[in-house]
Order: sequence, then structure tokens, then C-alpha cells
Amino acid sequence: MAQTGRFPKVGEAADWGPLDFVQCQNQECQLFQSAYLYDPKVFFNGEYGYRSGQNSQMSRHLEELWLMARRILQLTPDQGILDIGANDGTFLHFAEVMNYRNLVAVDPLAHFFGTQNKSAIRWISDFFGAHFFDSPEKFHLISTLAMFYDLNDPMVAAKAIKKLLHPQGLWLVECMTLQDMVRLNLAEGLCHEHLACYDLKQWKYLASKVGLTIHKVERTDTNGGSLLLFMGHDDGPYAEDSQLSAMLKEQTSALTLWPGRIEQKVKAFKQFLDDRRKRGPVVGLGASTKGNIWLQLAQVSIREIVMIGEINTDKWGRTTPGTWIPIVPEEQVLKDFSHARSTFIIFPWHLRKSFEAKLKNISGDKIYGLGTSEFVDAI
Repeated sequence: MAQTGRFPKVGEAADWGPLDFVQCQNQECQLFQSAYLYDPKVFFNGEYGYRSGQNSQMSRHLEELWLMARRILQLTPDQGILDIGANDGTFLHFAEVMNYRNLVAVDPLAHFFGTQNKSAIRWISDFFGAHFFDSPEKFHLISTLAMFYDLNDPMVAAKAIKKLLHPQGLWLVECMTLQDMVRLNLAEGLCHEHLACYDLKQWKYLASKVGLTIHKVERTDTNGGSLLLFMGHDDGPYAEDSQLSAMLKEQTSALTLWPGRIEQKVKAFKQFLDDRRKRGPVVGLGASTKGNIWLQLAQVSIREIVMIGEINTDKWGRTTPGTWIPIVPEEQVLKDFSHARSTFIIFPWHLRKSFEAKLKNISGDKIYGLGTSEFVDAI
């Protein structure tokens, strides 16, 4: 399969590699993980990048997470905050506007985003790993939001985070769950840059191995279904969440049934596209890794989907890997295809609220949630 996180320029070859996942046989762990490790520089290379701040729905969500963390920790402006995988700095920006000044962002694309000039944020353009053990700093809040599955050695990363965490601090995690991926048939969660799929059991195992306690845990609908966790030192002031044991008992993921269900959805997607293009043009919105998985599984081409509109200017003039559908400005797609016969497929469907607001005056059918029951109902 063409590597799903890289969008080639027109005429440029795609990078290819196997996409196989295996499950750890340690019964305490059972992590569902990639059978291959890829060089992360391939995916985080500075050619383009997802920006949290470009989507109002995601920005609001990050602001809510910041306010929650601030309330739980009762953070004061002088206390340190470290955001790992900080993307464009949107999360830390909400701390910055409230006059927090000890802010550190780690992201391999920090230099690409051009965000180093934010006055209160100290940017480190690097991949997070074992070398951060050497830092003498301690942080009251450390956040890893929608990125921990990109790390090729989660145990080392967790140990480094523990060392950097203040004795009275908390580690904030939000991460997609395997349970929700299976429940909603989210094949898009299995991509080359996602090296592992976590459930609560794996977070509990990881925390216990490095000496951390899960203080708070809840499920959110972010990215189709995620876990939100706050973890602190075993000997720190934060007790284990009283719901943890019950939530662990509720955890299920019918992996053996998943491949067959994905295959059924791929067939349904192909038939859906064949039927829709007979009545009018089919276009996409949001050139995303999520979409690239489904496009390749269904062997879609420009014959079925004319083009994909995208808000990120760095992706304009590129194509989807392996399926070679052109990526153009979003405004162009909305202008040229706003009529009743058109079908819009929204690939980043988890950002539905922001797309609904954007598309309320655009004619045509809007399809969300490839692989979910909602998509099946739309067929």
C-alpha cells in the first residue's frame, strides 16, 4: 500500500510499504501494533502538515482540554507546561493568552510551522524520545494529544515523561482507542504512521510499568472515539480513578470479526461510488490520511472521485497516494460542484460540526463516516 501520510506532487512517485498489524502475546499487554517500523522523517518531513488551528471544531476541543487541565491541576502562570507533538501550538496558545509563560512545545515540524516566534512558547524542533531524559526541567502539565501512537518505543517515551513530570504534576493523554475503531469499523486508524492501537488495558499496563497512576479517565468522541486520561506519579497526590476497574471490565474488541466487516464496507463503498457517479459528480473534502486508507482499499481513482478539496495550501497541487486523485483548493470544489446532483464525501468526518456549518448553503448530498453504520444507511 502507498504510504498513507504522504501526498505526492503531480507526477511524483509514492512511497510504498506493507501495512500489517500484529498483537502482543503478553496477556497483560496485548498491544495491537504495526509489524513494521518506518522512519518517522518520511511522514514528518516539512513538506506539509496538518494544523489543528485551521479547524474551528478542533480548536474549541483543544481549548476545552486546556481549561479542564488547568482546573484539575489548579495551574498557576509560573508552572511549567510541556506539549509533546504540539503541532501548530494551538493547545499552548490557549495557555499563552491567559498569561502562562513557562510553555514548551516539542514537535519535529516546529520549524516548518513557523511558530517559533510565539512570544511565550519555547519550541523544540525534534522527535520526542530517550534523549529527553537528560533535561533537568520539571513540568506540572505534560500533554500528548492524538500522537502517542506515532512513537516507536512507547515504554521509553513514558519513562521520559515520568522523569519530566513534576511530583505534583499530571500527564494528559488523548488517543484513539482500538475498541472504538473495531466498533465503528474505522479502518482509517490503521495507517503507516500509526504504530500501535491503544485501549484502556494498554494504558493501565504502561502506567503500572513506569510508576504512574491513572487519576482520571473518560471516553470522548474525538477522532471517532478516544480515551482521555490524566496520569500522575504513584506516590503523588492524585488517587486512581474509581471508575477504572469497571471500565477495564467493559473493554471489548472483537478483532477476529473485524477484517470481514472491513471487507464488507469496502465492497459497499465501491458500489456506492459506482451508483453515485451515474447521477452526478462525486468529489471529496479533506485530503487526509483517513481518506487515503479507504481510497486505496477500494482502489478508487479519478474515475470515481473527480477531485478532493482541501483547506491546507501546502497540499494543493498534490495527489492522493496510490490513487492519484488531484487535491485542489476547497473553495474551488464548493464553487464548481454546488448543485443537487453532486455528492460530497467528507473524509475527516470526525470534524462534522465544522463541515456542516461550512456546507449549510452548498447544494448536493454530504456523506460522513466511511465505514460506520451511518455510511451504510446512506447507501
